[in-house]
Amino acid sequence: MSSRQAKACIVGAFEHPTRKAPDKTVAQLHAECAAGALADAGLSKSDIDGYFCSGDAPGMGPTSMIDYLNLTVRHTESTDLGGTSYISLVGHARDAIAAGRCHVALITLAGRPRSEGSSGTAPRTRAGTPEAPWEGPYGITTVNGYGMVANRHMHEFGTTSQQLAWIKVAASHHAQHNPHAMLREVVTVRDVLDSPVISDPLHRLDCCVVSDGGGALIVARPEIARGLKRPTLEWKYLLFNWNDRRWMIERAIEMAKEAGVDAISFWPTNNPFYGWSFRYRLGMLNDIGIANWKGREVDLRAVKDPPLNFVPPQPSPVPA
Repeated sequence: MSSRQAKACIVGAFEHPTRKAPDKTVAQLHAECAAGALADAGLSKSDIDGYFCSGDAPGMGPTSMIDYLNLTVRHTESTDLGGTSYISLVGHARDAIAAGRCHVALITLAGRPRSEGSSGTAPRTRAGTPEAPWEGPYGITTVNGYGMVANRHMHEFGTTSQQLAWIKVAASHHAQHNPHAMLREVVTVRDVLDSPVISDPLHRLDCCVVSDGGGALIVARPEIARGLKRPTLEWKYLLFNWNDRRWMIERAIEMAKEAGVDAISFWPTNNPFYGWSFRYRLGMLNDIGIANWKGREVDLRAVKDPPLNFVPPQPSPVPA
């Protein structure tokens, strides 16, 4: 990991509050999300000189939406990678800004699958696509398609239904912080496993709801972000596997300091996915100065050498 400066910052974000929009077009949802993100950033439409979207944008991709939004841009891009499109677009916007192709990028997404009657059980094979001759005859749908994906993951990596259930458990906890979430009830792994099987090995609670809505992000040059007079957070992370040995913890702290990170927070795994912190479970972390260090934060600005002084951060809800 290097200590390079941030090439771009997310300065505005917006999630559309609607979950059903029978009276709105997809383009209108895109526009309302864009307006919300601009308001959050404290910028105007004239500040935007880059636009990014995916296959959900109506018309001829970004060309139609740029015209609809009345934008004047120097750079545009449309990338369609399914559900991961917008994570990719954030990276592409960052790269475009770093290359000087634009200074302030707008990324929008929106859809009306709920109002349009979309269903996870409707055939999804599109005529003319390379996979159509192989999938079409078998009636591929969202549900049975992901069922096969889950089965393949289990075959290759030994994943279990219990491990997959933790995804829903985590999502139910996240929903407690979103007043617009459709499913607000906190669930347990047992709740997920006890729900009916929809497409083996997926249970009903493994499946997501169908909803309308959208969102938008504004990504800008660091100088512009600093000029907005808002707190700026540069997020860098270190990912370790089985990182509960003293030398691993100390190496993580060293790498974080090398990267210019102000603080590092340790969160040992507390669910049976790919790892357990055996020292955390057995209370065997006294050798670094504290018996229970889950969620404890090391302030790298206050001390020089490990073992470091641990300061508790704000508590966060974590599934038991």
